[in-house]
Amino acid sequence: MPDDEFGHDDSIPINATMLLRAFRDLAKWEVTVGGMMVVSDAARYLGVSRQRIVQLYQAGRIRSAKFGRNTFVPLPDLKAYRKEVLNGEALGGRGNKALPVYG
Repeated sequence: MPDDEFGHDDSIPINATMLLRAFRDLAKWEVTVGGMMVVSDAARYLGVSRQRIVQLYQAGRIRSAKFGRNTFVPLPDLKAYRKEVLNGEALGGRGNKALPVYG
């Protein structure tokens, strides 16, 4: 069936159509940024809390994108931030936790 005035295919329920669009957008973003992780996986990768990942993307240190109820962060951004920590460009906190350099 043709799309209605809102761009929905009448043969697919609206929730399924929205979900398909979200997956399409997510796939495009993943290709653009080169891989991604949900916040909890990103936290494990860096050895920090989920809240620290939120702080990092709110501060603009890493990018993020919200698709549905999940927030994704690009793997290259996490690798770059991890490299900053290892090179001393970001101050270390407790253990593997890292704080941004101020000043």
